[in-house]
Amino acid sequence: MSLFVDLVLFIRFYIDLFIDYLFSFYYESQRQYISKPQNPLIIESATSLAKKISEKQVTSEEVVRAFIERIKEVDGILNALVDSRFDEAIKEAKVIDKNIAEGKINTETFKEKPFLGVPFTTKESTACKGMKSTYGLICRKDATATEDADIVSLLKRSGGILLGVTNIPILNMWQETKNLVYGTTNNPYNSTRTVGGSSGGEASIIAACGSPFGIGNINLCQSSVSM
Repeated sequence: MSLFVDLVLFIRFYIDLFIDYLFSFYYESQRQYISKPQNPLIIESATSLAKKISEKQVTSEEVVRAFIERIKEVDGILNALVDSRFDEAIKEAKVIDKNIAEGKINTETFKEKPFLGVPFTTKESTACKGMKSTYGLICRKDATATEDADIVSLLKRSGGILLGVTNIPILNMWQETKNLVYGTTNNPYNSTRTVGGSSGGEASIIAACGSPFGIGNINLCQSSVSM
């Protein structure tokens, strides 16, 4: 029996190789490439950016604008961000920079707000006031959130600046980030491959250096556990 199982696995392995090779002729012709990051700020971690902002090595506005430009640069290929608030994010960054310059923000403030001035994103199913909240459902295509989810509220209180929300599968229930409202989100390393799900929009935009950090979640035993 063991020999039979080994034989089946062996045959399956080479069938998979053959199918991958065969279909690669089509998929490789469809493949698109995102550009390499040029701005060194967008390859920094969220904690590193927070430290640099607190030490006045860089302004929050510079950081926010850098990530906005990167999103505009790559999202035509990725289709990761589904709703944005770029103008509001820049305004919030300017206020933070002004307060830092005027000495209204001290060491204690940075301890209370560890991500002060750092932009972030979150999946569309995590409510953000005024942002799209469709859950990937056509019947909710015009729905917007009326208030922030607790985790979004906490991040904002920690000084984070929301850039926008990212794509999800329908009701977060599939292993591919695709729905009839926004379409499919692509993998930044190979645009012909899936980014998985349900936090595929977040995975895609963060991997492409379009956001320094974000919110995803996983459903366990019918309860949502945020990460």
